[in-house]
Parts: sequence; C-alpha cells; structure tokens
Amino acid sequence: MGFLDDLTSGLNSVANKSTGKLNESSYNSKINDKKRAINKVEQEIGNIFYKAYKDGAEFGDLASDQFKRIDDLMKEIEALEAEKKESAEKAEEERKRRNEGRA
Repeated sequence: MGFLDDLTSGLNSVANKSTGKLNESSYNSKINDKKRAINKVEQEIGNIFYKAYKDGAEFGDLASDQFKRIDDLMKEIEALEAEKKESAEKAEEERKRRNEGRA
C-alpha cells in the first residue's frame, strides 16, 4: 500500500497547492477591486473639487497647479480633437476625389 499512500499524498499536496493559489488569486482579485473602488472615489472627489474651482472656489496653493494642469490638458484635448476632425475630413475628401477619378 506504500505506492497508493504516496500517490494519495502527492495528489493531496497538489490539490492543497492549487487551492492555496486559488485562494491567493481570489484575495488578490478582491484587493484589486477595492483599490479600483478607491481610485474611483478619488476621481469623484477630484471632479467635485475641479467643478468647484471652475465655479470660482478658491483653494489657494492647495491644488491650483493641478487645476491649471487639467485646464491645459483639456485645451490640448480640444486641439487634438479639432486636428482629428480636420484630418478625417481631408481623408474623406481624398477618398471622394479618388473615387471620382475611377468613374
């Protein structure tokens, strides 16, 4: 019976290791879920303060640099969106010209 005992012991060891890894993965997943929830709340807080700043609230030096960075990034986004639109329009015009040339 030594062989069967060794086999059973080996299988139990593998099962225990697998269960341990599953438990670790489960905990890691739950921890990451909580961290994502914290990030979401932090973003919500940031949005609240940024909206208050845009509405004229004064925060002194506490976050004014960050608010200005957001303003600058928003302007950059607007410029990129305008460039994207212009590029798409030019590409559409070029497609139309090529298609007209084939006809």
